[in-house]
Order: sequence, then C-alpha cells, then structure tokens
Amino acid sequence: MTFLEFLPRIAVGFDLELSNLLQRSLTAQSMTFHLETKVTAVKIDNGRVTATATKGNEELRFEADKVLVSVGRRPFAEGVGAEKVGVEVDERKRIKIDNHFRTNVEAFMQSAT
Repeated sequence: MTFLEFLPRIAVGFDLELSNLLQRSLTAQSMTFHLETKVTAVKIDNGRVTATATKGNEELRFEADKVLVSVGRRPFAEGVGAEKVGVEVDERKRIKIDNHFRTNVEAFMQSAT
C-alpha cells in the first residue's frame, strides 16, 4: 500500500512523536509513504489507476487498482440535535469544547425504569 501525502508528515493533528511512531509502525507493515508529494492528476484506464504526482521538481507516477482520496477535514455538527439540548457552537458551526473535550452541557444519566 502506498500513501501520497502533501504534508511533511502523516497524522499532522497528532503529537509529532506519535505521528512518527505511527509511520514507523505502518512502514514495518510494508506500507510506503511519499511525504511532501502533491497529486496532480489521476487517470483510469482499463480498470487501472495511474496517479501523477510531484515531489519538488520530480514528477512521479504510481499505478494501482484503487485510489482513496482524502482532502482535509471539516466539522459535521449540523443536524445532530446539539442545539436542542443547548450545546454551544462557534461562528464556524463547530461544537465548543473545553480542555477536557467537554461541551457546555453537563452529562446526565437517565434510569431505564
């Protein structure tokens, strides 16, 4: 399995040490990483996929059976009912949390009786 990553490391949202440990672990499982690599084109021909990428000034080509494209992340909080229970959201519609990942609404348990 080959990964083409635009950024200089995988799992950029994680601690640097954890990100490096994850990459070493996946590399030991025969996964290959091409970091700081920008995919510029993907072409499908007779059921085979060819991805064209650049790393620095070098153009690279990768052939595969399948390609998974994942570009960034964005919050998905609309329509989950948070507003019905009073959970606060910020100007970008993200659920507000504190340093312990808690919302402004206290958790409660309801008995099943």
